[in-house]
Amino acid sequence: MGAGVLISAGWYKGDQWFEKGIIVKLTIIAGACLALICSTAHADQNTKVSVLFQDFPAGTSCGVAGGSGKIAVSTKQGHPKVAQNGYGETGTFACNLPDGGQVVTDVNKRIPVDSRVVGVTVYPNGQTYITASTRSGLVNLEFANTLTRTR
Repeated sequence: MGAGVLISAGWYKGDQWFEKGIIVKLTIIAGACLALICSTAHADQNTKVSVLFQDFPAGTSCGVAGGSGKIAVSTKQGHPKVAQNGYGETGTFACNLPDGGQVVTDVNKRIPVDSRVVGVTVYPNGQTYITASTRSGLVNLEFANTLTRTR
């Protein structure tokens, strides 16, 4: 097949017809899709973060200060759990220990920015595991030294 023949409403090549308007529309749609894929999405009011403080001493109480969205404090099999629905990267997650000490973690600042649902497990030695559901799939992260003792 050689070059196509220009007809006033589009291109005809062999047995295929290409309208000028459709080609322009498809190019615009493809560009818009590429822009959405390449842009960085930010956590929004629909981001859900759940932080489980695993193996902390009995009597430990945890919460979040300065957080946005709905915050729920509970226990999961005897371990403190803090859930934040909406803007999960905001706030300071902390635990009051039974010995009068307090530990603070910045783990919520380390979640991927395009996360929708995030599960975090923090251990007393500061080892932290994150599983995040993002637009591109599941992401598993591991961090050490995520706790700071403040008193």
